[in-house]
Amino acid sequence: MSKANKIWLPGLVLLCLVCGLLSCRKENLNGIHSAADSTAVFSATVDGADWSTDSVSAFLVGDDRGKARIMTITGYTSERVISISLRDTSTGPNDSSMSVQQYPLERWGNASAFAYGNNRINFGPNVTWQEQGEAISGEANVTACDGENKRISGSFSFTARVLVIGTAGSGLSTDSVHVTNGVFKNIPYSYLKHP
Repeated sequence: MSKANKIWLPGLVLLCLVCGLLSCRKENLNGIHSAADSTAVFSATVDGADWSTDSVSAFLVGDDRGKARIMTITGYTSERVISISLRDTSTGPNDSSMSVQQYPLERWGNASAFAYGNNRINFGPNVTWQEQGEAISGEANVTACDGENKRISGSFSFTARVLVIGTAGSGLSTDSVHVTNGVFKNIPYSYLKHP
């Protein structure tokens, strides 16, 4: 694997973490958020407890050269955020949709990445998550994607290693979180073809 390829995927993960975890936006790029869409579902079981999002945003970025498409879906509540990024390198007749297939974590080619944040806190003049991190194992499965109507459905699960910011000056520690039974169903997305 070339040096550029080794740098590209970690760069994607970092971009997803920055965009998904540190953003306070609850709408997608065109201002529509699916909280009002009763058919859109984004839910999971987090360390044994059921979790369902208050709102979700999704966008697909296509490479003009047709080399890859990247879908990012981020679900929010006031206390938690989960973000999924899928990289599709397959070719097909419609570049505004994702292939129906399995997306394993951190493999070159078709791949997935996951980010997690819990318990939003003020950290100096900024807002951050008391627990935040990225997946160390997991996978996503796209079961349906409609490029014409811009809707995607599937499932996911992952285990994330999280950095925990202690309270009252207790420092930093690491922990893990297990996300299972994840579902994204009929999620609307925006499409942008990158030049």
